[in-house]
Amino acid sequence: MAAPTASLVPDILAPGLRCVFCGINPGRRSAAAGCHFANPRNDFWRLLADSGLTPRRVDPSEQWELLELGYGLTNAAYRTTKGSGELRRADFAEAAERLERIALELRPAVIAFVGRRRTRGRSESPVASSGSSNAPRGRHGSSSFRPRRPRTQRSRMRSG
Repeated sequence: MAAPTASLVPDILAPGLRCVFCGINPGRRSAAAGCHFANPRNDFWRLLADSGLTPRRVDPSEQWELLELGYGLTNAAYRTTKGSGELRRADFAEAAERLERIALELRPAVIAFVGRRRTRGRSESPVASSGSSNAPRGRHGSSSFRPRRPRTQRSRMRSG
């Protein structure tokens, strides 16, 4: 089910998903393609396959196929920017309420926040990020966490 959004990148959501991956916001390449994580430098799709969550590397244009695997996609902020550093607190104003509604109405097992920047105001959110996949269940039955980048990748980023 695609929820109407103010974004050029649609929400990829359905009831009862195993996990909804929540990005920060669409970048310019993602907005132009109408697909989540469409920038070729973004490791999301590769890491999803390398982790075994998908049977192969899914192309961003195949994002709707994630629903068949039990995964969904959304963004905390809908405004397209060159980088997440251009976002302001107002861009996240409705994020907590919208994510809480997703948790309540669609009942995903987990909402996982992905991206290099932590979402502002997350500690005040009813779907706050805990940094652990063993996160306690929220009041709507969904856990939320921010997956960590693999150690080898973090090392490469610092040295590169």
